[in-house]
Amino acid sequence: MLGSHIFSSEDIQKSFNCVAKHLQPGGLLIISCSNAYGNSLVELDNGIVHKKIATTELIENERYAILNYLFYQNEKLLTQETVKLKLLSYQTCKMMLEKAGFIEKDINQGKYYTYLKTT
Repeated sequence: MLGSHIFSSEDIQKSFNCVAKHLQPGGLLIISCSNAYGNSLVELDNGIVHKKIATTELIENERYAILNYLFYQNEKLLTQETVKLKLLSYQTCKMMLEKAGFIEKDINQGKYYTYLKTT
């Protein structure tokens, strides 16, 4: 799944088209992977704890990742931030990239996807 800060499928397609416009034929687009959707708890310096809670929601037939970042010190909440990402399936992302003039070149599962600019 691809997580995007852009919520409109039309605007995501425009962004892929824009990237393609700036690459010469044979140029590469590399999309790196991360485990942004998992929960985590990390102890930082000065007794500060960083907690990430990841959930997904179905909103109007589209799936979103909701990432809640919380920072605590001595069990007191210091600050928090919520990030919402539109999730695109692998097939939808691949189709959009092909429409923008890319073909899949290489996949290193869990690390990166490489796409070749064809035209």
